[in-house]
Amino acid sequence: MLAGARGVACLLACTLAILVACSGGSSTLDSKEVEGAIRTQLRKDFAGAPIGAAKCPDGVKKKTGKQATCTATVGNEPVPITVTVTDRDPGFRILREVAVLDVAKVQDFVQTQYDQQVGVQVKAACAPGKTVLVAKPQTMIPCTVTDTQGTTDTVQVLVSDTSGNIKISTI
Repeated sequence: MLAGARGVACLLACTLAILVACSGGSSTLDSKEVEGAIRTQLRKDFAGAPIGAAKCPDGVKKKTGKQATCTATVGNEPVPITVTVTDRDPGFRILREVAVLDVAKVQDFVQTQYDQQVGVQVKAACAPGKTVLVAKPQTMIPCTVTDTQGTTDTVQVLVSDTSGNIKISTI
């Protein structure tokens, strides 16, 4: 009977060891999974924009509330992403704390607003050479406007939030 009890105890111990090994998984976030989730979210947020690589630090502990900063690229511009460990599936939350703006759309907005507010048609140039701007809320973006006579002026565009809402601050 003693040998049978040892066998049962050994079987229970082995089963428990397997359950513990399989149920807990890693004690750190899978950085590749997080990077994939970031790229997927950026593709949804900025359909049509070129989404580059995402990079997250390895070894982020799965402790609720723990944060790490990852970096992704949209239109070759670096975009910081805050990742927070949660107790909900998939185990993390991603948060972009900057606006990602399509430069052509900003320029169109400036041209329309200038025409409506000043009554002059202009061509706007914001961030020459770039297709995307990354800016924190409350950042001012200078744009140069040029009318048909070649007269230039500077317009300040205010980034209102991380959704990319903007308004003209000064004309």
